[in-house]
Parts: sequence; C-alpha cells; structure tokens
Amino acid sequence: MTNADNARQFSIDLSKLVANELPVAVAEVTRAISLAALRGVILKTPVGNPDLWKSKPPKGYVGGQFRGAWQLSVGSPGAGITGQKSPGRRGDSAAAEKAVSEADARLRTLEPYGVVYIVNGLPYAQRLEDGWSTQAPGGMVALTVAELNNTIVEYKATLG
Repeated sequence: MTNADNARQFSIDLSKLVANELPVAVAEVTRAISLAALRGVILKTPVGNPDLWKSKPPKGYVGGQFRGAWQLSVGSPGAGITGQKSPGRRGDSAAAEKAVSEADARLRTLEPYGVVYIVNGLPYAQRLEDGWSTQAPGGMVALTVAELNNTIVEYKATLG
C-alpha cells in the first residue's frame, strides 16, 4: 500500500469517525456534564431555615420548595414551577440523587448536539443566586459552573 493509499484510507476512517462516533460521544459528554450540573446546583441550594430569619415563617412552612423546583429539560427550557419540595439541609445528597435519576431518564432523548436546560422558575431564584441567602452567599449556579469548568480543564490537562 502506498502513502497515498494510506492517506486516503485514513481520510475515509476519519470521515466515518466524525459522522458516526463523534455525535454519540458528544451526546454522552453533554449528558454527563448536564447531570453533574444539576447535582451541583441542587446540592448548593439552600433550604429555608427559619432560625436564620428576621421574622417568623408562615404557619405550616416546610422548607425545600426552591430546591425541589430545579428542572432539567431537553430542547426547550422547562416552564412553570414543579411544586415539589425537597427538604433537608444544604448538601443533602438524597434529594439531588432522586432529581438526577429522573433527569437521566429525560436525557435518554438527547440528540447529538442537543441543548439541555437547567432552570428554576421560582420568582426569587435570581436573588438566591446573587447571594441573598446566608446559606448560599456565592449562589448555586455560578459555583457549579466554576467547578465544572475546573473539572474540564483538569481533564484536558490529563490529555496532554
């Protein structure tokens, strides 16, 4: 086989890889990063602690509405509010793992190069992200994005 034949075969093999295997790999990486992002924001989400409040909570108050309102969707942003509550303390992984498991099922429909959205539709979401809560002064989303970015940078460094 000549060098020209080798180059032609390499080009054919590379074209097949790009057409067939790359899209699948992109979808798998997108899925993994999306699940890590969802887990991260949930674990960083504060749960109302009336002991820290300046005034008393409403009668029957149960914390965790904001934590339970995170939504992961494929193709278009989730709308509305889930109505789920996810009580527990910040960093409690049981709530996060349940949400991640449910999201993983939705991500099975993810097409290569598809878009994944993670949203929280409660009206005070931006205030919490901006440090309104003493339990999450650095927010949730910005910290999670920074952690994911660090993970990606570290991974790229291992590739050489």
